[in-house]
Amino acid sequence: MNIPQIFVSSLLIAGLSYSVSAGTVLEYTFDTTTDGVTQNGQFQTFGQATASTSEGVLQGRLNSSSPFDAQISLNPGTLTLGGGETWDTIEFRIRQLADNTGTPGAPQAIDYASTLLSVTLSVGGFQNLGLFNTTYYTEVTQADGWSLFTVDLATYLVDNSFAANAEITSSRFDPIGSPAQAGNWVEVDYIAFNSVPEHGTYALLGGLIALGFVAIKRRQ
Repeated sequence: MNIPQIFVSSLLIAGLSYSVSAGTVLEYTFDTTTDGVTQNGQFQTFGQATASTSEGVLQGRLNSSSPFDAQISLNPGTLTLGGGETWDTIEFRIRQLADNTGTPGAPQAIDYASTLLSVTLSVGGFQNLGLFNTTYYTEVTQADGWSLFTVDLATYLVDNSFAANAEITSSRFDPIGSPAQAGNWVEVDYIAFNSVPEHGTYALLGGLIALGFVAIKRRQ
């Protein structure tokens, strides 16, 4: 393979990789700390822990008196996208567990009736993105009670007349809100805010690939 062919092949590989990958603007992993996340006092215990499935997680046990008031604040600061970028998704992996004499017990089905995620947009105040099983959420169930949720933030913004690159100034989980869940547990493996690169980047890649093909033709 000659140099121009190598050049074009490299560009094609880069273009394919880039087009399927969103940019991660902010990610909470909870591997060793709570990553600055706080709660509103409605958890009996709350902090970073190692789950029974070995992941570093954010783990909390709900109060027995008012579990429907439990809130987890992510405190991201102000998330501002770069020029040309737009919001894509929010991803998070979560599970709910029964209590086993003061320790996390067996996984439970997600309490869809009152479990939700909210964000605060600088251009529109507090926004409830809905319950976990509604319009903007896609769920993939996994082993050991884990659920991977993807929130279609891009569609939410369009549907509610917000800018596609609106600043996010805060976000909040209400992880379990049913009184029936009193005293039970929640674990969050990670949370990621993702964006889509500016369209001009794709145009640039296309142009470079085209130039590579021209170089090949001239050598033939």
